[in-house]
This record gives sequence, structure tokens and C-alpha cells, in this order.
Amino acid sequence: MVIRTARSGNSSLRHGRDLYTIGIQKFLGNSLISRLEKSSWHTLTELRAALRPDSAAGLGDWVDMAGLIAPRGEVTRLLNDIEQGALSLADIRKRLDEMHANYYSYEWTWACEKLEQVWGCKVSEVSFDQIRRTIQDWRNAVVKLDQMVYDDARKEFDLNSQTGFGVDGDREQAEADFEEVRGSFESNSFVKAVLEHIETKTKLGNGMLAKLAEVNE
Repeated sequence: MVIRTARSGNSSLRHGRDLYTIGIQKFLGNSLISRLEKSSWHTLTELRAALRPDSAAGLGDWVDMAGLIAPRGEVTRLLNDIEQGALSLADIRKRLDEMHANYYSYEWTWACEKLEQVWGCKVSEVSFDQIRRTIQDWRNAVVKLDQMVYDDARKEFDLNSQTGFGVDGDREQAEADFEEVRGSFESNSFVKAVLEHIETKTKLGNGMLAKLAEVNE
């Protein structure tokens, strides 16, 4: 029993670690692809320049300020200015609007630093191969997470979930009653959305990889 418990615990830890890794790959890949989509580049030099952060704001911890996710440094700077009486209500509103408008710029500053740690070099030295691997990892992570959601959804349609349906008939009747109430797995709107998401993100990743293959190094 102790051995089984230990093995079960190790398995859970590995599973949790793998999910955490997939989540990181998805987030960093999302941020990288978003940055690449918003930029124009045709050479490695231009690509590196496009990936250079716009500002230092975004590094370090972030906080949830009543639904506005923002870098702690920017929030602290705002609070300090308020305490010193340097801002009017209109100024405070403007600063909050700026934080909201600059979210993706802040996000990229944070993500870029993490990607540099993954790549083992500064963005000014990153290679095409490193960027390609990051996009490939992102594509695999997105598909894997969606596949897990898909598999969980399928469990809702297995025979065990059909308990209570067709109680007066055989298995065929139970399946018919279940489908009448819940619908078929293939036609379920949520299942369709998951499959469409897999297809869309796979095309996005493949498209970005194809674009990178055309860039002159």
C-alpha cells in the first residue's frame, strides 16, 4: 500500500509538472506569436528588432487591481503619485487607461525576459531555430490541452454517464434516450468548438513556421 501510494504521488507530481510546463509554453508562445503578427520583418535583423521590448515596464511581479491586471511597478508608481497629491481625478483615469492600453506591451516585456531565459541568450542574439522551436512547443501545448478537454468531454458521453436513461429498455434504448437529451458527442457544440480551436491554432502555428522559413537570414 505504501509503495502504491508513493508511486501514485510521484505520478501526480509528474503530471502536475507536465501541465505546468505546457501552460508556460502556451502563454509564452501566445505572446511571441502575437508580437510577430503585429510586426513587419523580412530578415533576422528585422525580426530581432521587432521582438525588442518597447519599454522596461512589465518586469517583475504583476497584480490584479480590481480586474485590471498590471505590473506591480506601474501600480506602485500610480499610488505614490496619488499619495503625493500629484494627480487629479482626470489624471488618475488617464493613467489607468494607459495601463489598460499598454497591457500587451507590458506583457511582452515580461514574456521576453522569460523567453531569453529559455533561449539562453538575449533577444538580440536569438536564432530562427530557437524561435521555431518555441512556436512548435506552443502548437503542441495548445493541441495537447485541447485534446485533454476533448477527452474529458468524451467521458460525459460514455456508457457510465448514461445511467438513468432508458431505465425501462435495453442499452440501445438508453443510448437513444441519452442522445435525445444530451445530443451526440460529434454534434455537441462544445466538442465542435474544441475541434475548431485545435484546427485554428494548428493552422496559425504552421502558418507562422512557414513565414519564418521564407525569411532571409
